[in-house]
Amino acid sequence: MMKDLNNKCKLLFTCLTSILIISCSGSSSTPIAGGGSCSVTAGLLTTSSYTISWNAVDPTDLTGYKIYYGTNSPLTKYNALGSVSVGNTTSVTFTPGNYNITTCAQAIVGVTSVGTRPESALSDTQIITVE
Repeated sequence: MMKDLNNKCKLLFTCLTSILIISCSGSSSTPIAGGGSCSVTAGLLTTSSYTISWNAVDPTDLTGYKIYYGTNSPLTKYNALGSVSVGNTTSVTFTPGNYNITTCAQAIVGVTSVGTRPESALSDTQIITVE
């Protein structure tokens, strides 16, 4: 089931020599850590999907992007549960349940670019309350 946040999520970071903007769509209630509540039963694997998209960076330096994901804040490349190389695309579907992130957990995602230069720093991250 694909859900839509209507571009409520925006992230920005400098990547190689360009600016990268990530917008995410999916279902997200107020984050639990912020005093909100989750609207589904906690602790279940879900099939809900979230679309993460961003503007492309300079293609002469770029060979692809990586999506880092986790549940620890702040998310870094080193404490992430894992990463997924997504090639030279600017939009991916992220299904937290595929990575054992359960309902009502906060999935945290960030993007890096890879290319002829070293991998970029992790973008600002986006928190999604998984439903």
